[in-house]
Amino acid sequence: MSTGKCVSKLIDLTYYTAVRWLSCGKVLSRFFQLRNEIDILLTEKNHHEPLLSDTEGLWKLAFFADLVNHMNHLNLKLQGENNLVCDLFALIKAFRAKLILLESQVKNCNFVHMLYCAELHKKG
Repeated sequence: MSTGKCVSKLIDLTYYTAVRWLSCGKVLSRFFQLRNEIDILLTEKNHHEPLLSDTEGLWKLAFFADLVNHMNHLNLKLQGENNLVCDLFALIKAFRAKLILLESQVKNCNFVHMLYCAELHKKG
C-alpha cells in the first residue's frame, strides 16, 4: 500500500471519528428536546424510564447535554485548519476558564449559558 493511500485512510478515519463524536453530542441534545415524546412512547410500550419523569434525573440529563454541547463547540474550534499549538493551547485554556464561570453560574442558578438547564429552570 502506498504512503498516499495510508495517509488518505488516516485522514478519513480522523474525519469519521470527529463526525461521530459531534453526532453523539447532537443525539444527546435531540434526546433532551424529545424527552416528553420519548417518555410517552416508552410508557405506551410498558418500558417506563424513571429518568424521563424524575426531576433530579432530568436535571442531570439537561446538565450533561449542555456540557457536551460546550465540548462540541471546543472540539470544532480545535479541528480548524492551520492552527498553531499555541492557538490550540489558548483555546483549551479559555475553555477551562469557561468551565469555572459555568460552575459559578450554575451554583447561583444562573443558566444563561446552559440552554437545557435554563429550560428546566423556567418550568420550575
